[in-house]
Amino acid sequence: MANSEVRDFYEGPGWKLDNGVTHDAKINENLDPVASEYVHKVRTRIAENLGMGVKLLDVGCGPIQYPEYQDYSKNFEKRICVDLSQAALDLAKARIGNHGEFIKGDYLVIPTPIFAPYDGAALINVLYHVDKEKQAELVRKILNDLNKKSKLVIVYSNPRTVSALLTRLSVFMLHLLKKIILGRRKVELENPIYFYRHPNTFWTQFTDVAIVEQKAWRTFSPSLEKIFFKRFLGGKMLLKILF
Repeated sequence: MANSEVRDFYEGPGWKLDNGVTHDAKINENLDPVASEYVHKVRTRIAENLGMGVKLLDVGCGPIQYPEYQDYSKNFEKRICVDLSQAALDLAKARIGNHGEFIKGDYLVIPTPIFAPYDGAALINVLYHVDKEKQAELVRKILNDLNKKSKLVIVYSNPRTVSALLTRLSVFMLHLLKKIILGRRKVELENPIYFYRHPNTFWTQFTDVAIVEQKAWRTFSPSLEKIFFKRFLGGKMLLKILF
């Protein structure tokens, strides 16, 4: 169910381009110029933590749609891109060309690619779209396919934070307002694909095979940023303080 929802969304509207911007980015990223410097700094944190080597595994690579995402493999000779969506892989190939190898499929299901073992791996904004019962299995498979002392960087989200609570409340209020204004009985979610986040204790189960570090990546969700960090509210300065 989770995979089919994700695949259908990204083979459908998800990676469609409108003036060079994907539908996914319009929904899930803060594209307001006020936030551009902050978002750039946030994204560069990934490359800083990936290390270097010959082969980087990028699971759920998407179209590698931002310049900072291309930089994730700048210290690697090859980027092994795996994704459920052929549309994503086609766009990714157009961006990084021969620097990449492109594999369509579910990393949990496909045989371990011949490129393994890897010198680093990235799982960026992907894991919470995997079935909650299979998330740990995916993490373990990737860890198993890494060389010793290599790094796996995962961007995830803790559901038990003030930011997460505010995001849920804000989204609920916006949907309620739409319902009142538009007179609809049901307001469709903008991004209706599977999404499940385990609490931070989820990560302790991997200490038998890895050194687990949890670091802050982004203080607030893009949804909250788009609502509260406006230029007329001093948004740019507030975001500088947050980083």
